[in-house]
Amino acid sequence: MPSAPGLRRGDVVRVRLDPVEGSEQAGERPALVLSPDVINEHSPVVLIASITSRKTERVYPFEALIEPPEGGLTLPSKVLLMHLRSVDKRRLTGRYGTVSPATLRRVENALKVATGLTSI
Repeated sequence: MPSAPGLRRGDVVRVRLDPVEGSEQAGERPALVLSPDVINEHSPVVLIASITSRKTERVYPFEALIEPPEGGLTLPSKVLLMHLRSVDKRRLTGRYGTVSPATLRRVENALKVATGLTSI
């Protein structure tokens, strides 16, 4: 998926995150595309937030829950807005699906908390 044709904000993609340091999310995992479509179309990098299926029973204000089968995921998962990263499109290895507009709004609200644009 190096050229990532048609990549859009709200897409759930598979990404290779290694190498990492310390507590950063590692390995090959799902992530949510957050960069705007115009950037996704023209830039070699894309802004993503890591997704995990661990510890979904508690969702913090800087996280957003995705219930399967939304986004092509098979397990309840959280978008980790404290784990934002710009990655080269060559790190993208596949696409699972796309989240709904309602879920994307929840993600955007959690992103505002994670970046201090709104208070908890």
